[in-house]
Amino acid sequence: MKLGARGQLFSASLVLTTLVLGASGFFLYGYLRDDVLARGHSDVVAELRDLHATMALAAGLGLLVAAVASAVAAELLTRQLRILVKKARRVAKGKDERISLEVEGELGKLAGSFNRITDDLHRAEVKLERERARLHTVLVAMAEGVVALDELGQVRLANPAARDALGWREPPPTKALAELTEFAPLVALAQRGLAGEASHLELELPANPPRRHFVRVTPLASIGGAVLVLHDVSEARRVEAMRRDFVANVSHELRTPVSVIEANAETLLAGGLEDRETAVQFLEAIVRSSERLARLISDLLDLSRIEAGHYSLHVEPLPVLEALEGTLDEMALRVEEHGIAVALEGAHDLLVAADGAALEHVLTNLLDNALKYTPRGGHVVLRALAPRDGLVRIEVEDDGPGLAPEHCERVFERFYRADPGRSRDVGGTGLGLSIVKHLVESMSGRVGVIGAPSGGALFWVELPRG
Repeated sequence: MKLGARGQLFSASLVLTTLVLGASGFFLYGYLRDDVLARGHSDVVAELRDLHATMALAAGLGLLVAAVASAVAAELLTRQLRILVKKARRVAKGKDERISLEVEGELGKLAGSFNRITDDLHRAEVKLERERARLHTVLVAMAEGVVALDELGQVRLANPAARDALGWREPPPTKALAELTEFAPLVALAQRGLAGEASHLELELPANPPRRHFVRVTPLASIGGAVLVLHDVSEARRVEAMRRDFVANVSHELRTPVSVIEANAETLLAGGLEDRETAVQFLEAIVRSSERLARLISDLLDLSRIEAGHYSLHVEPLPVLEALEGTLDEMALRVEEHGIAVALEGAHDLLVAADGAALEHVLTNLLDNALKYTPRGGHVVLRALAPRDGLVRIEVEDDGPGLAPEHCERVFERFYRADPGRSRDVGGTGLGLSIVKHLVESMSGRVGVIGAPSGGALFWVELPRG
């Protein structure tokens, strides 16, 4: 039933009531006109009393019909309103509801407007959900840590990078930052941000392991609160320290041979040439220092070319054992001078994918390093094996003093010396192992060092199998 029909029903009930009352009045008028004069007074009074009762009954019946019709129309109308209210409440709870009412008039227009509002809300919700997902993806992928604080200083958001930096295993509950961390400098920085002051600070957060971070706080003036952004600068500071050490070490390494050359040349010029035996010693010292200086410059140039990607490589299958034998032949004189026994182990058919010149450079530096630290009468083993499919492992094992675990990771850094005093005595530029590391990584390999069973050191190189 449509709303217009309900209105017609209500109007019909009113018309019916009016007709009943009108008919009663017309009947009374005819009766009075035709019969009242022909009857006695008592009869007229009795008839009027009956007529009044009939008219009252008719009027009551008409009013009852009108009331029933009005109630039915009101019920049909309020039923649609209740449906509208129920749907509205479901939409308010986040349900995707539409109102389907077969109604006309103002109620039909209201239902249509409600459906349009529902569609707009749904589109806005979908758009908001996409933006939230995009923001979540960005925050999770960020290398920088982000911590959002509300106006009360409570943590509302912390991405994985921030949780790692602050040592939080899981997303933190809604608590004040001071309750989640006892690191006073960070809490003080956050307080400045909540007070409306943008600030920054570089500090070492007490995580495991401790890392150095550059932390910036930005106040959120429009909504209240602040945002902390944590940028891990540990690697940058380590590189800066390495650069400073490199400059200092290069300066020291250059100064030593240059000082020797200068002092000996001045002595010769001051009259040392007259004593031939002394002059020869000074000249030999000059030659040794110049050779050391030349090796240092050569290693620096090689390292620079490798790091800049200018060291051209031609990778091809090479027999590992032949490469080891060639390196040993070239250094046979040094091996004999040191009085060290060198053994070769490996299969002749084992191939490695490497550049010939680079592999020779790597093996020469590793063997030279082993000879320096192996005592006279000691042993060095050059070994080639295939630990697993697709890889070849080359090992250089000595029975020297070995390396402490804390030195094993840093021994491949430029100019790093586990025992500076002993390293100076045995000579070298301090760049050999660093060159080894860069060359091996350029050939898609890995390099490392562990303690040898003999008590010395075991340097290993893993390269793709040829």
